[in-house]
Amino acid sequence: MLCSGPRTNPWFHEASDRVIENGDMIALDTDLIGPLGYYNDISRSWVVGDKKPSAAQRRLYALAYEQMRHNTELLEAGLGFLEYSDQTYQLPPECIPNRYADVAHGCGLGVEYPYIWYREDEEWGAYDGVFEENMVICIECYAGELGGREGVKLEQPVWLSADGPVLLSDYPFELDYL
Repeated sequence: MLCSGPRTNPWFHEASDRVIENGDMIALDTDLIGPLGYYNDISRSWVVGDKKPSAAQRRLYALAYEQMRHNTELLEAGLGFLEYSDQTYQLPPECIPNRYADVAHGCGLGVEYPYIWYREDEEWGAYDGVFEENMVICIECYAGELGGREGVKLEQPVWLSADGPVLLSDYPFELDYL
């Protein structure tokens, strides 16, 4: 998915004929099938052109980045999926109606298993299990206010090593937005 400006909020607007404007937030979400059928997923958002990010864009980026940072640091072998859901980053109330459906999902040969729901959504089919060493988990974040103009989508594959979470992409985040 690739979208820009007001098509970034709420999430899941497909590409359109809208012309990208200087200063728009642009968001890209890739679902990749690679060698031997290995599934991976990564998302990034940027401000386009020569304008500096607005205060609203910086705030949304900071929220999505903090959610990603916090939820990545929680990962550890032996932690239950529901226990993880209980500890995940909580977006502010104005972002909850537009939040992404999951906080994390698996990668590899089993597409998106495990699928980690927000705990308040467990009636949709949340199940428990345990994170294991060497799992690859995508931490997924979206911040967009209800009625807001734009949103920010970030996603990062993470390998759960014996020493803790390891980022599997070196594509940078826009830390100067923070």
